[in-house]
Amino acid sequence: GGGYIYDVPEIILFTLALTSLINGNLKSYYLLFILAIFNKETGILLMLYFIPIAWKKMSFKAFSLHSLGQTIIGISTIGAIRIIFLHNPGEHMQMNLMQNIAFLTTPSSYFLLQHVTAYLIPLPRGFNILNILLFSGLIGYDWKSKAPLYKQMLILTSIAFIPLFLIGGNHDEIRVLSGLFPILLILGLQSYQTLFKPHENTH
Repeated sequence: GGGYIYDVPEIILFTLALTSLINGNLKSYYLLFILAIFNKETGILLMLYFIPIAWKKMSFKAFSLHSLGQTIIGISTIGAIRIIFLHNPGEHMQMNLMQNIAFLTTPSSYFLLQHVTAYLIPLPRGFNILNILLFSGLIGYDWKSKAPLYKQMLILTSIAFIPLFLIGGNHDEIRVLSGLFPILLILGLQSYQTLFKPHENTH
């Protein structure tokens, strides 16, 4: 549970950056890419949204130059941030791998509730089995018809964010996975459209 000041901006910046990429607006994307890294260092992982789109649309030379440029910008920005805050107290990242493995391998972890809006109105926590079934069902519905581009984005971002969650997250602290939210939203909306689109009248 809980949250930090950078969580909501991260979701907004990732969503706007992905929208810019889909629309082919690279100037806007680069600006959002830099802002996302200043907001939180994992903003550099926006490149994982860039790669499948650019690979399909750009020449190999242009793709290589843009990928190299983003890598240089990302590493330089993170390096500058680290230097500026070098002497500040605290750790760069909490290491919670073993406690997360213990939590995820305990069956009762998938039946936890939390009181968010009112004490007597419990809601399922992040990894409650109800949430898992609901969201996996919504995202996975009619998977074969989902656009390959969006499936590639989900796979690439999951490969990066899930290990980060396991290492640095805290039990079912799903905010750590917020970089996945924009593509999950797109896939979920596609399922919604498929489920509720008007059926053609064959008579």
